[in-house]
Amino acid sequence: MKVVCDEAVLGADDVFRVAGVDDFYLLPAAQITPASIEGADALIVRSTVSVDANLLAKHTPRFLATATVGSDHVDLELLQDRLCHFVSAQGSSAASVAQFTWAMIALLVAQQDRRLTDLQLGVVGCGAIGERVARCGEAIGMVVRRVDPPLAETDPNGPYLQHSALSNCDVVSLHVPLTTSGPWPTFHMVNRDWLQSLPRGVMLVNTARGSLVVEEDLMACCESGHVGALALDVFPKEPEYPGILAQHCAWATPHIAGRSIEGMRANTEAIAREFYKFFDLETKQLLWPEMKTPPSLALSAQDQPADFIAKAWNLASLTEKLKSAGRQSAAIRASTFKELRRPPYRRDLTAFPTTGSLNDELRSFIVGLA
Repeated sequence: MKVVCDEAVLGADDVFRVAGVDDFYLLPAAQITPASIEGADALIVRSTVSVDANLLAKHTPRFLATATVGSDHVDLELLQDRLCHFVSAQGSSAASVAQFTWAMIALLVAQQDRRLTDLQLGVVGCGAIGERVARCGEAIGMVVRRVDPPLAETDPNGPYLQHSALSNCDVVSLHVPLTTSGPWPTFHMVNRDWLQSLPRGVMLVNTARGSLVVEEDLMACCESGHVGALALDVFPKEPEYPGILAQHCAWATPHIAGRSIEGMRANTEAIAREFYKFFDLETKQLLWPEMKTPPSLALSAQDQPADFIAKAWNLASLTEKLKSAGRQSAAIRASTFKELRRPPYRRDLTAFPTTGSLNDELRSFIVGLA
């Protein structure tokens, strides 16, 4: 059996090079081509590999997996037509993405010199990630609006609301998949009309997909002050992201919300189980190298969630590097975006032990992340 795997899949060499796999090729994304996958029984990728008619021009594997939550880089209809079994890691890294989202929310709010407990949060899309974000907001003591029209229709007695419920929200966080059809397409959902339905000065966070937004409309609303503060982990046209849009961000990161060690391990584990099952291989016990506990973070009773985050992660450096590259050519933007996504990967916030006395808001924040 021949298996071709993206080298960006964490732990791939240990997890997929097993008895029964005769030929295992661990390749950079750029080297996953029609020629390199010819004769492959399985192809395992991450989001930087577009699985489409061009890639599958010579051969379609029997099994294809993406070690990512989203699958908009995969032509699912084509795989179905060619009888290729497809799996994704949907939901596996929800905790990591939710923690990263909350880091952006807390940092935005602190920059506005406001308190989380005084604000209303709108969570748009209440799947595995959005629901975790919503629960953390409630643990902190925020008023949370769960906005999910499809769920509102299928579960009319649930907590799900229409988009009009965002009209009083101070912070709006996006967690919908990228879709182009059906009654609620999300491609370019965040356009001028949608943005202007939000309160003036709203803080907007997007850790979902860059193509949810119309970049010109979002920039215009930032320039007018209708969007008061912006944090983006995802951009249109990645990796050649719009440099001008990055300049409008208080926080800008290179699509890394799920790229913690814990999150990427969870991605690999999710698709590995499906791989073993499909090929009827002896289930391998996933023995990861033991992770060292990160250094303790010294906190005081005066520290707020933003202080905790700043001590754990250096998102300010990432933002500055993306903004700086954003003033350069498309080639430099793409190169910088890719470089900033490479290891070493961060640890989840919940991996950090803390010392010192915590105030109620920070304690509730940390509990809510778990």
